[in-house]
Amino acid sequence: MTYDCTRRAAVIGGLAYMLYAAPLAAASDYDWRPAQLPPGADASFTDRNGRKLSLSTLRGKPVLLNIWATWCAPCVIELPALDRLQRDLKKRLDVVALSVDRSGMPIVRTALRKLSIRHLDAYVDVSGEVVARFKVPSLPATIAISAEGKPLYIRRGRVDWDDPAEREKLRAIFQW
Repeated sequence: MTYDCTRRAAVIGGLAYMLYAAPLAAASDYDWRPAQLPPGADASFTDRNGRKLSLSTLRGKPVLLNIWATWCAPCVIELPALDRLQRDLKKRLDVVALSVDRSGMPIVRTALRKLSIRHLDAYVDVSGEVVARFKVPSLPATIAISAEGKPLYIRRGRVDWDDPAEREKLRAIFQW
């Protein structure tokens, strides 16, 4: 019998989240808040081919930066809807699903394959630079970034990106 370490990590991460992180935040903490980040805040990460990228290289189109990990159950639950969001809005928005797994790209690729993710590219930040630079309070976290590279809003917690009300919030944030 083989044991799926990804599933085990997701269960443990989900339990830790429910026991420790979730009770610490009021429901209003899970809606969009203005991003209070330094102008020009940037961070580097790696794509699936091992190339170093930064958020500044993605300028020209609004970016929805979703910070997640394979061991985070709410993150893993959110990914399929985030994949559909990228499929539906790819002409207006770049969805960047950035894993902070310290194990690197192999575990991220495996998780995306198991979830049948087809529209999101794999990105990873094993150094934790993005979490530190953007002061990410918990996972998952999503940052709305303008086409000019300015962080506009931040949201923590799992989001149902299939919900029309959530998509309407994105339209308001990015002023489409």
